[in-house]
Amino acid sequence: MKKPDWFVLIEQWKARGMGQYGVTLPFLVGALGYKSGRSALSSNDIRDVLQEIVTNPVVGYVTEVRWCGNIDAPVFSVSRISDVSKMPLTSYFPAQNGEASLGFSQDLQSMFGLNCSGTEECLDKLIAHAASHVEKGHVSRMLNSTTGQHEYVAFSPKERQFIEDTIGHDAG
Repeated sequence: MKKPDWFVLIEQWKARGMGQYGVTLPFLVGALGYKSGRSALSSNDIRDVLQEIVTNPVVGYVTEVRWCGNIDAPVFSVSRISDVSKMPLTSYFPAQNGEASLGFSQDLQSMFGLNCSGTEECLDKLIAHAASHVEKGHVSRMLNSTTGQHEYVAFSPKERQFIEDTIGHDAG
């Protein structure tokens, strides 16, 4: 079975030396939009990607939302279900087989301040956080050398190349 594009992007991020943990939600949504030649994205696109992750997970894997201190943002990573006990999830969406499909780590809740009462609330807070960046086309998390703060900006040439190499690009 061919792995979905969202999974390949997350899985290959660390494997190809792009980062240490995973991709941000704005990056993931922006990359999928970039592949299809779309630049105008909205919160509906974010919801669609998350819905796809929840309802069509890759069998044997869970997508984790965790905190990345290197970029001060939540990131998505994928792990084998058998490895989840190493970093337990505080809440998750179950797949049809009952295993976790998308889960939230404890470090995300404490560092990002989600303090959710459930998975739906956590998802809504992530969508709200990502929407303003995605709608502006600011989907890449970079360090601003002037301010010393991380901020969302447009894709770098290296990131566009990563997207093209992993999932392709339809020029339109």
